[in-house]
Amino acid sequence: MADNLERLEQLIESILRGERESSMTITQLMERLSQPVQCERLLEEMH
Repeated sequence: MADNLERLEQLIESILRGERESSMTITQLMERLSQPVQCERLLEEMH
């Protein structure tokens, strides 16, 4: 769990820095995190 939170934190930081702006916005990230299935997929993609 802590590993996933660390990866999520890195993802958020990269979005805020504009590194992943074209692939995902904060709004899109929040939408995915609010849906259990989408959240699980996001965490799998981050591995």
